[in-house]
Amino acid sequence: MKTGIYAMLITLAVALASTNFTASAQSASDFAVGLKRPTKIIATPRGNFLVAGADTPRNSGQVSLIARGGGAHHVILGGLPSGLSVEGSPDGTTGLAIERRDSIYRRDEDDGDERADDVARESFGWWRSGTTLLVVNGIGDTTRFGTAPGTEVPNPQGLASPILSSLLRVRFEAEVDDIISPFTLTLADHFRLADGNIILLRNAEGNRASIELIADFRDLVPDARTIVRGAHPFGVALIDERIYVVDSGYNSIFKVALGTNRVRTLTAFAQIPNPTPVGAPTVDAVPDSIRAFRGELLVTYLTGFPFAAGAARVVSVNPETGAQRTLITGLTSAIDVLGVKGRRGVDEFFVLEFSANQLQGAPGRLKRFNGASSTPAVITAALITPTSMVRDADTGEFFITEIATGKIVRVQTQ
Repeated sequence: MKTGIYAMLITLAVALASTNFTASAQSASDFAVGLKRPTKIIATPRGNFLVAGADTPRNSGQVSLIARGGGAHHVILGGLPSGLSVEGSPDGTTGLAIERRDSIYRRDEDDGDERADDVARESFGWWRSGTTLLVVNGIGDTTRFGTAPGTEVPNPQGLASPILSSLLRVRFEAEVDDIISPFTLTLADHFRLADGNIILLRNAEGNRASIELIADFRDLVPDARTIVRGAHPFGVALIDERIYVVDSGYNSIFKVALGTNRVRTLTAFAQIPNPTPVGAPTVDAVPDSIRAFRGELLVTYLTGFPFAAGAARVVSVNPETGAQRTLITGLTSAIDVLGVKGRRGVDEFFVLEFSANQLQGAPGRLKRFNGASSTPAVITAALITPTSMVRDADTGEFFITEIATGKIVRVQTQ
């Protein structure tokens, strides 16, 4: 049975709404509130945070800057592609990454596109002193439920944007930590981007940002069981001169070459046997997070309905060949992973689980593995719909987004 990631999010959000749950873990506390369905979080060069999310109106995808010192936040990039998913939940910006400045310089000096080089040098040369951000946009309102159970069809009312399921590069003139007011795209800008143009925006302070479409992933493919299957990019990672985007709709990883922007499928994740008597014999893997670690890609997947306990896992993927190697098993609804290089040759892995039992509306949890095959320790089991995390290497604290509550929670480990 095909079950996309937002079906999973809706399932648990509804269950939690009818559950009297009180967070009891002393290690977890609110850090920031009032965010619009925060989906992914990353750290900025100065230790603040960027969070991706979306609101209910069409094309309200956004990136917010959150101050490390106290949780105050404001939108720095708005008007990004978004729409109500097939399940009725806002789906917009789903992945963020900051490009290294040296790799940007090498790529754009000689990328084989003379016209693009001229535009970059003559109009946008200032980006070399600012921050370049990669922004992944999700499925939005691409599909709607079909008449037969378990099926989906193309949205008969049309799409909110021509660049749903896409990858954008945003070059800010200023360092991202210094941006005060937002840069905002219009629907007309979306169409210009789809036509291959570079968009130049200014914010209230007069600072500039350029935006270009790097990859526009195919919105839909035929599916024998569901009629159509929609792309749902849900995370991005970089290794050297390559961008990797994980897609929870197509159960795959896309590889994007910097400079040429050529896109190919690096690997696909096979169906997983359903260990329960409920539902179809197999379920989708639903990969939902991707991280670069020790030259490989770490990917979590949570599995589709009925979200069987112990069926989710962390997989290591070779970024050149796409070969997969199972790293951690026995997980439930895994939604993010972070590898930390160990001091004595044994790496630590922190795994975020969206829920300990989705069908019963159980909260999520953060686990620590001292080595991939070790017995995990539960750091906290008091997370409500967690989706992404970032770790402060100096303090050991985690900052975790909760999509249903609109919060970032701080989890102390020391």
